[in-house]
Amino acid sequence: MVISSRTKAIIDYLRKSIDYVPIQAIAHKLKVTERTVYREIPEVIKVLQQCQVKLETVQGKGMFLKGEPEALDRLGQILQDKRADYDVSSQDRIDLTIIELLNQEDYIKTQAVAIQTKSSLRTSRNDLKLIERMALSHNLKLQTKKGEGIYLSGDPVFKHHLLVSVITRNVDVDLLLAWMEGRYRGSQVFLDTLQLYGYAELFQTVYLLLKTVIDNKNIRTTDVNFLEFVMLAALLMKRTLEGKRSYDDFDFTEQKSDLYEQAKKIKGTLEKQFHVTCTADEFRYLLWLMYLSFNPNINTMLCLREFMLAPQMKKIISLVEEQTGISFSNDITLLKGLSAHMDKTLTRIRSGMSVINPINKEIQDKYGDLYWVVKNCMHYVFPEDQFPEDEIGYLVLYFAVSVDKFAKGSFRVLVVCSSGMGSSKMLASRLEREIPEIYIKKIISLISLPEEDLQEYDLILSTIPLMLDNANYMRVSPLLNHKELEKIQQAIQRHKHRKLRILTQKKRMQGSGGGAAAWQDFANMKIMAEWSLHILAYFDVLTVTNENMPGGLIDFFAQQIIDAGIAMSFDKAQDFITHNINDVNFIIPNTQLSYLDCCLPEVSQPKMFIYNFSQAQLIAEGREIKSVVLLLYPAKRSDVLGDFIGNMIMWIIEEVDMISLVDIDQKNRLSVSLGQRMKQYIIENFQERDNGDENYF
Repeated sequence: MVISSRTKAIIDYLRKSIDYVPIQAIAHKLKVTERTVYREIPEVIKVLQQCQVKLETVQGKGMFLKGEPEALDRLGQILQDKRADYDVSSQDRIDLTIIELLNQEDYIKTQAVAIQTKSSLRTSRNDLKLIERMALSHNLKLQTKKGEGIYLSGDPVFKHHLLVSVITRNVDVDLLLAWMEGRYRGSQVFLDTLQLYGYAELFQTVYLLLKTVIDNKNIRTTDVNFLEFVMLAALLMKRTLEGKRSYDDFDFTEQKSDLYEQAKKIKGTLEKQFHVTCTADEFRYLLWLMYLSFNPNINTMLCLREFMLAPQMKKIISLVEEQTGISFSNDITLLKGLSAHMDKTLTRIRSGMSVINPINKEIQDKYGDLYWVVKNCMHYVFPEDQFPEDEIGYLVLYFAVSVDKFAKGSFRVLVVCSSGMGSSKMLASRLEREIPEIYIKKIISLISLPEEDLQEYDLILSTIPLMLDNANYMRVSPLLNHKELEKIQQAIQRHKHRKLRILTQKKRMQGSGGGAAAWQDFANMKIMAEWSLHILAYFDVLTVTNENMPGGLIDFFAQQIIDAGIAMSFDKAQDFITHNINDVNFIIPNTQLSYLDCCLPEVSQPKMFIYNFSQAQLIAEGREIKSVVLLLYPAKRSDVLGDFIGNMIMWIIEEVDMISLVDIDQKNRLSVSLGQRMKQYIIENFQERDNGDENYF
């Protein structure tokens, strides 16, 4: 019987389990996504049927194998058969081709690759097209030379990271541990390939050396992180032995600490075993690997992928900086966030997946110039990839967050009072406390006003009436009421983007006359008011424990859709989440808050729920989240109503106070805040249609 390695791993895990197993647990065990496990289930069922074993699935519990003892024994024998010639999936074949290319020092004929991977020449050529695009995300390039063949060129450090990524993706961690310790005597296609290229003795020697050091020093780490560290450290020794030093100017610094001292001991152990001397750059690289591998709060492979993308991200940031005049280069948070998001973006684009960005229009309207600058820079740095505008929109948000930080304290305010300074100081104190962007440049009395150059100020606030024909003038009370604060914040928002030269004028909504247009305006206003009331009526903030979701995140959110009263079956809801999780899920930059966008034809009225998890959860390719905003809304709607939904989403993504309320789980304050914003949006939307004036306070 021919069985793929991943199908075998799933069946073997289920066979050894004494109770129902959730999809989430299988995905975690295999180090793959839940979506990948779901794709393998048809093949799993096919194999089980040939052994008269049934896969029983129970909602909320998971899956369990049922069959006669003889049938289960026969299944076990098949899985343990050392002669099993596992077929390889298309992804396995591509990964084997990558290993073949990584181990070539010169060009190799495509026909030779086809023979090595036991595939046709046409299949190999198709695989190489995919590898060519994938290699770019690892800072590598698949070069073709007529008459000589193909060669994967690039920094050996990046080649090492790609090799380790391929191995950990395709070999179960328990199996890899057994192989490192010399206990595995079976046949696994990727381990056999490592043996073929002479990695077995090197990896196993370094594993036993480092395991002794780690055990003696009582250093804590996970098995998979330790194995990644072992392989990368071994590859470092391989390059050093070959005299191919490739770690020049490695940029990582770590204060002298326990980790630093442990890295020195590991370096000494490796140098003694292999009779080499590591350079300062090689030691910094080793120290960096330890920092990733032995830090429990870090996803090692995710950091490695981000490290590979860092040069391109720095190039993009530099280009955007040149074209906008805004200093982005010193924003480390921007670089890290952009690298992490780009890893997912490139995966989607290069696998042919599309993503829908429900707020893309709002992003373009609000950050017009910045949007097109980022788009052009992306195409310049990644010329082989076609970035849809929906993807560009999400990337722009990272720069927008950085712009907000850059603009803090840049809004110059003049405060004017009648004569005494008491009320003015009270006003200035309230402003600086409530609005961090505010910079109170001067406080003056009315008599000193003629002496001031008012062009030096972005806003003039006065507690008394002034005879000023200035759009930047506003009269306020010394205590500042809620409406006055909102108007000041609106002024800051307009100023911020105008001053930084990244806003295009928002297109005025043309309410071209006629009774039909007016009727449509009222109809849209009525529906928006109904939607607002419906959202507030059903809005809820819930705390979720692991016990509340035994079937994993996919099943949990599928059930939430059903519980919200949406007329669809659990299987259909589950299928929607499973197949769209990477498209409809967006993690808000620099937070552990995720937005889940569910635009469904079965929804008639929108509903919003917020879930706070008692423990961090992994979602969409290994990203950790602690809160999820779930928005259900109709697929069929007008553009105006679509804008209304988009603005709701923007409130959550952009507003720091909204995100903080989610973090501290304040349902009532969130509900009030949402209500105020929806009311304000409806009023301003139709005022704007009447006069198209953005400069009113």
